Amino acid sequence: MTDAHQDVTIKIGEISRGKYLESISFKENDALHLACAESGSADVLLTTDNGLLNKAKSVQTQLDIEVDNPLGWLQKVRKNENT
Repeated sequence: MTDAHQDVTIKIGEISRGKYLESISFKENDALHLACAESGSADVLLTTDNGLLNKAKSVQTQLDIEVDNPLGWLQKVRKNENT
C-alpha cells in the first residue's frame, strides 16, 4: 500500500459534476467531495458517514468512484493481499 497526496483544483468540471450528484440526492458537500475524488482519479472515497455510504451504494452505477467505510475497505485490501 502506498500513500498518495494530490490537490484537486475545483473548476467548472468539478462544480458541474457536483451539481449533477446533488440532483441525485447527495448533499452539497458530499457531492463536491465525490466530484473532486473522481476528478483526481482516486481509487476510493473512504467515509464513516452512513448516509453517504448508503446513498453511494444505491447509485453506484452513476459514480466513477468506489465509496467505502475505512474498516470494510481495509478488510478487502488485506484479503486481496493474501490471495
